[in-house]
Amino acid sequence: MQSVKDITVKQLGQDLHLSWQTNDSVQLTRDGTTLVTGAVQQYVDSNLVPLAPVQYELETGEEFLTIDTALVLDEGQLFWNQKSTTIIRSDQELLIRWGAIPDVESYSVFRDGKRLGETAEHEWYEASPQDVSARYEIRALRPASQENTPLSSVMEGALKLLNTLKREPDREREFESFIFYVRLHPFGRDIDSVAEETTRARLRILTFIAPPILKNPNLLSPHIYFEGDDRTYDPHASEYRTLTEIAMTSLTDNAHVLLDKQANPTRSLTSTGRLRSEDVASTQQVYLENIAKKQHSLQFTVYHSVGNPLVIAPDINYTVHTAFERERWRLSGTHLRSPHHEIYLQTESNTFIPVHQTHDLGLSFLADPLPSCHWLFMEAR
Repeated sequence: MQSVKDITVKQLGQDLHLSWQTNDSVQLTRDGTTLVTGAVQQYVDSNLVPLAPVQYELETGEEFLTIDTALVLDEGQLFWNQKSTTIIRSDQELLIRWGAIPDVESYSVFRDGKRLGETAEHEWYEASPQDVSARYEIRALRPASQENTPLSSVMEGALKLLNTLKREPDREREFESFIFYVRLHPFGRDIDSVAEETTRARLRILTFIAPPILKNPNLLSPHIYFEGDDRTYDPHASEYRTLTEIAMTSLTDNAHVLLDKQANPTRSLTSTGRLRSEDVASTQQVYLENIAKKQHSLQFTVYHSVGNPLVIAPDINYTVHTAFERERWRLSGTHLRSPHHEIYLQTESNTFIPVHQTHDLGLSFLADPLPSCHWLFMEAR
């Protein structure tokens, strides 16, 4: 029996090199197209679109396993778009591999919110039935740059004082965050064959401030308090800092994308809770670029930069890249670790699936510099 551990996937330039360890006759297919058959032990795929999710199926007799991966880039703004990641499955095994992150010694692994353990390796293996849906998260922290500016030093000092008074841990500000999400559908051809074809989808990205009221860490500012959004994660929430939504239609043909962007009012309050100032931030710097589309395929990048209209503070900056290819999604992004960020994907089921959710660093959304969060979402059917 061929094990998922016997499969190797390496990127060589713009090619993917796949190899396996069996002397039996095999059949390798990509998205239903036969690539090679016979007693071979390797294949080089030279016909791939960068960042588009791709699935290979390696069949030996009556057994088969799947390999989900994507061709990555040599350089670019997004960290995970330069790191090879692979999901290999059989009916009884799972192997998740990812590229090493410099200066990271261990990775924490979660399944459906439950911590499974840590690994110093760049892979996670399980011998377990793959007949149910599951969501894995591989998380890591890396020390962030400590560069600072005179203004941010003042705000940083105020932030630390307030966090101490509130007994909020400040140590988390010292780390960049890396998250690799893996969404697994039940394994099996019969299950996949009845899946509804995706013709439309909706990507929803929200930023928000969780508490109802925030104290301004800048003690010299006339804006003593800010109104928050008073909520937790919710794709349908009407309270947010910014909302960006991309509607995708005709995904099986020549796809169309439509961008909608909104910002809620920013309100500052007096010490007695009365409204002091109110303004709405500009969404001019929220836009789409790098749109590439063909039948059953779509890629685009969302750029977002929205400032605070009342005070000098870091902009809410994020970048999200989306790739859809034959019923599979691959999304990646980066953002500063404040405020809260949440990203959801809605397809034919009309249910918003969580793609990425991350909390902010408390009062630090007003202080600079902030560490970044780099994330990747992949799925395997």
